[in-house]
Amino acid sequence: FVKTLAANTNYAAMIAGPSINNSKIKYIQLSNLGDKKVLIVVVAEGNVVKTKIVEFDEIIDAKVILDLNETLNNILSGEKVSELANDKISNEISKLKKYKDEIATIVKEIINAFEEKSETDNIWTYGSNNFFKYKKGYPKYKRKVMHNDSYSTVNVNDNIEILDKKYIKLPKLGKVQCKVHRDITSDYQLKSATISRVPSGKYYVSVLYEYEKEPINYKIDESKILGLDYQMKNLFISDDIIKTNDDFLKLYVKNEKRLHFLQKTLSRRQRPNYKKEIKSSKRYEKQRIRVAKLLEYQKNKRNDYYNKLSKEIANQYDIVVIEDINMQDMAKESKLNSKATYDNGFGIFRNMLKYKLENLGKKLIIVDKYFPSSKLCNVCGHKNELLTITDKIWECPNCHTVHNRDINASINLKKEGLRIYNS
Repeated sequence: FVKTLAANTNYAAMIAGPSINNSKIKYIQLSNLGDKKVLIVVVAEGNVVKTKIVEFDEIIDAKVILDLNETLNNILSGEKVSELANDKISNEISKLKKYKDEIATIVKEIINAFEEKSETDNIWTYGSNNFFKYKKGYPKYKRKVMHNDSYSTVNVNDNIEILDKKYIKLPKLGKVQCKVHRDITSDYQLKSATISRVPSGKYYVSVLYEYEKEPINYKIDESKILGLDYQMKNLFISDDIIKTNDDFLKLYVKNEKRLHFLQKTLSRRQRPNYKKEIKSSKRYEKQRIRVAKLLEYQKNKRNDYYNKLSKEIANQYDIVVIEDINMQDMAKESKLNSKATYDNGFGIFRNMLKYKLENLGKKLIIVDKYFPSSKLCNVCGHKNELLTITDKIWECPNCHTVHNRDINASINLKKEGLRIYNS
């Protein structure tokens, strides 16, 4: 088997050639689990791991598995298979000959499963970013007390399917009743599904489809351009008609007293302590769900409003220009109200606006955060270096035009965005 494997350049290329999320495969390992079962592990750069358990017709000797691991990794590294490795398992070649094609097929399936999932979906990449970039500490295992649980499963042999727009078939769970909010055409190919449970106890299934997207031939009208200047109170301000609902954007402030009362009541309930083997009380779970439902209500209402607002802007304008603002850094500023910054959710609105414009073939232009949009006079272009953050109304010393700080900034953003688009 090893001689055949070493001579089979196509099989060696299949293992060493493909990449996982643009990462080269580092090594492949086979482990004997007993009871005719073998564990196949494929590892790529960046500690990306994929495993699969395979059951054969007969028991494979553990020594053969160890020597086979050495041979596979020699092929990956480009080294020649030594004669010593050939002699070690010469007695077991007859047992493994019929499994050569099967193992090759299984490894190929594992590689294909890697390529189906994007890099952002990979748990190892996510954990690495959280640890090194965002400094959230070591990865934590899923526990019973963590109520934001989820798992993903890949569609194999139609084990995931939506039935009659009322049910979804899932592996091991079978047919589950659900509410399907979107019609799926027959040319869509189902790839995977992610099942998640939110803290309020509701379950969601996010189904991933693959389809051929038709190119969008949309001619952009440069006169339909909108400049949006961020405003903590009203989300944004512009010189055009579109305005936001001021009262709506205070969801957290409106429900702050109610949330404080619910959380204070929750703190008096018996919390779970698994180190001391103390379970949570039923009253604790009931109160926890009340808190989760209030937070979920705020989130859903905010997302609903932002979806409608971003859709209105995307339908009405062809080019939208905004500033590149880091909301996390802004919330950390001691002079600003961090609670109000997080409450208005400008970052969520910006992401929604971006993909809605892209789906219509339109443009979202993000201007550099160091562009002096507030200090420039939109009439003569003079830069007022003496302008402070407290000055809401100011007069240009050059042309003596009186400006509203935020409206002037939105006009300057519109001009800068048009310049970037034409450059």
